[in-house]
Amino acid sequence: MALLVRKRTVVVIMLTSMVWVFMDIFFFMRNSDFVKMSDSERLKEKVREYAVEKVTVRPPEGKEGIRDVYHTEAALHTQRHQVQTLKEQIFPPNLELESKSSVHEDFLVTDYTEDDGRYNYNAYPVIFDDFQQETEDKSEDKNDIETPPVKIPQQAKDDTESYIITHDATAKMADQKRNEEETLDYDQVDELRKKYELVTMSELMYNTPSPWVASTRKTVYDDVLITERLTNQTMKISHTENVEQRKEQLKEKISPTVTESVAATTKKATFANFMARLPFLVKNEAPGPYRNQYDPTELEETIPKHTVLSMNSVTIRKPPHSPGEAGRPVTTKKEDDAMVKSMFAEASFNVFVSNLISVERTIPDLRPTKCRTNQVADDLPQTSIIITFCEESWSTLLRTLHSIINRSPPHLIREIILVDDFSKRVHLKGKLDEYIKRFPQVRIMRTAKREGLIRARMLGAAAASGTVLTFLDSHIECNVGWLEPLLDRIRQNRTNVVCPVIDAIDDRTFAYLEAQTLRGGMDWKELKFEWRSIPSFQALGRKDQSWPIISPTMAGGLFSIQRDYFYELGAYDPELFIWGGENIEISFKIWMCGGRLEILPCSRVGHVFRKSQPYIFPGGAFEVFSHNTRRVAEVWLDDKYKKIFYALMPEALHIDYGNITDQLEFRRKCCPFKWYLENIYPDLGVPQINLQAVGEIRNLGQQDVCVDTLGGAHLGLWPCHGQGEHQSFSLDKSGTLKSGSLCVIREVGKDGEVLSMGLCKKENVMKFQHQDKELKELGDGPHVLTGRCLDITFGAGAQKFLQLNPCNGGKFQQWKFGLYL
Repeated sequence: MALLVRKRTVVVIMLTSMVWVFMDIFFFMRNSDFVKMSDSERLKEKVREYAVEKVTVRPPEGKEGIRDVYHTEAALHTQRHQVQTLKEQIFPPNLELESKSSVHEDFLVTDYTEDDGRYNYNAYPVIFDDFQQETEDKSEDKNDIETPPVKIPQQAKDDTESYIITHDATAKMADQKRNEEETLDYDQVDELRKKYELVTMSELMYNTPSPWVASTRKTVYDDVLITERLTNQTMKISHTENVEQRKEQLKEKISPTVTESVAATTKKATFANFMARLPFLVKNEAPGPYRNQYDPTELEETIPKHTVLSMNSVTIRKPPHSPGEAGRPVTTKKEDDAMVKSMFAEASFNVFVSNLISVERTIPDLRPTKCRTNQVADDLPQTSIIITFCEESWSTLLRTLHSIINRSPPHLIREIILVDDFSKRVHLKGKLDEYIKRFPQVRIMRTAKREGLIRARMLGAAAASGTVLTFLDSHIECNVGWLEPLLDRIRQNRTNVVCPVIDAIDDRTFAYLEAQTLRGGMDWKELKFEWRSIPSFQALGRKDQSWPIISPTMAGGLFSIQRDYFYELGAYDPELFIWGGENIEISFKIWMCGGRLEILPCSRVGHVFRKSQPYIFPGGAFEVFSHNTRRVAEVWLDDKYKKIFYALMPEALHIDYGNITDQLEFRRKCCPFKWYLENIYPDLGVPQINLQAVGEIRNLGQQDVCVDTLGGAHLGLWPCHGQGEHQSFSLDKSGTLKSGSLCVIREVGKDGEVLSMGLCKKENVMKFQHQDKELKELGDGPHVLTGRCLDITFGAGAQKFLQLNPCNGGKFQQWKFGLYL
């Protein structure tokens, strides 16, 4: 009876809970878009959640370990923003800007020319303090100078959004107005700041800011009209009305009702955000930063901004149907095949076709629509662009340069550094030096010997002076609006490392092809970069195609990073050779040491993807790549995962990886690789390795002798050479001994029984038990021993043979694998 009562009680409680939930959902759906704001205004957009991301930051100097800090992008700008002036050289003499009411952004238009209806101009964002001219009792004194604005073509206005250029007299008038402003009492400032912080703190406490919160926060900020003065950072109020009256109005705005309104709004917003996150909570598969993805372009930042500049200048006239224009493919004639083939070998892409295409060709703008109207900050950091090359073709190198210069706001490029990695081709010497003289921001460095891409980039970075380093390859084409999104994302957080979407340029036709929306991944076997589709748990959180794509790894050729942060991460490992593995290494560093790696769909750069490298790897391509990969594995993979890497790539065991003392010391300050797998790359998965041991099989009686396939069918012995290949084996948990895809099998010939390498068919595959250093032959059952062991038999002279002999525990029957898993 008691059991029945308890069951009924449980049912009643469940039914009551369901009714409550459905009622709450009903009222929420009914009122979610009509939450009351102050003055009975209604919301015009749905409640949206700002992201709260868990990030790992470096501890203070002298402290060990890692601290987890929760922060919001919105909170990054709750403090007053320090505005920095642009350098004086971008201002023409005797020109100033007249700022419109409460407008934080204007542009200076220079170098305007009109050529056959085509406009060429450069637009520079300029930041000034806010000021408003009095609208009442306007003086009619003749000394008040009104200078008419300079006439600007309509197209320029449309592209760069209303610029008003005035002369020096207007600037003097503005200074006079500023001198008339009165400073608010510090009590007033503190009270206003408390209200502003109250609105912001509601976002942090509840993780649920609504449009009401954002609107109120902006209203408070605008009402106070905080002006960041370059000389003294004081909060001032515009002299548009009686100051005392204005103070009283501000006092009335600061009341306890603000707290009540925020609490009411956040209560409803909390439920809205719970419903928005419900798919992730149910599936429980969105880890780390993927739980709260966000649109950085919609952050409530109280700083001057402007629409992304879609600059696309052209200095070389050409017909619209010229080869390759608009990114179209170029085909060649049959009679040119011989020339095409010979020139293709020079660079591993069609140099013949590339030479037919203008170095300033047009390409399609493939950005998502929203990217073209996104706002970026006026005070973006300057970048040094570093391009390394070795034996690069003339036309692709110039096309790279022109695309950067023609499609980038010039004030954002501190310099373009070309690093010539010991090229021998004539056109990359004096001819190139002469050509770049037309570009004052371009300079060239040359290495004294072949350094490779990694060290050449480090040389370029050491010579750079920009706040941000942007690394690019030498056969790319920057698209419209590519640079500002990268710099703006780094401005928002200095530990953001950002990559453009890499569109493909066909290596044969040079067609500009749109890339799919992918992210970076890797393969366990060689820690090799691979493009991977965006997993469902990440795709569900992306509400717009313009949002950044969180990426576990980067391709490595094209990315931007804050210069100081690059060196805080240790830059590239200087002991990595030539090329390969450096992109995986820096990807691990970024994520595991407190950074964030993203691909930005609003930034696109085309890249010629080659199927092979045209240059020589000193020491051999396999050796160089294996050295780099093993070095990365030894430093950044934990022991458990390191064994998986070696199980899949046993040949790497025989490659010397050098001294990693400094790298391991830095590594101890960062998160473990397990954290990376669980939070950043959970969809990689961990292979189930069914292996006992891998690597060479060295005899303990003859220390210099290893088991070898001898490059043929029979298994034998050969001096250990430590290079893997024919001496690389694996022993799985069932006892199967393999080299590559072949298994050790037993064959009976005229000379008796021999051990050979053959197809892994069940009927003839031999199995071994590795116990007490011996390789004991297994019989028909899993634990049935035949009593024979792998042994060395000595023949006439110095001959040695590999045979199965009765087990005797002798030293010539003892073997050691390169690595035990």
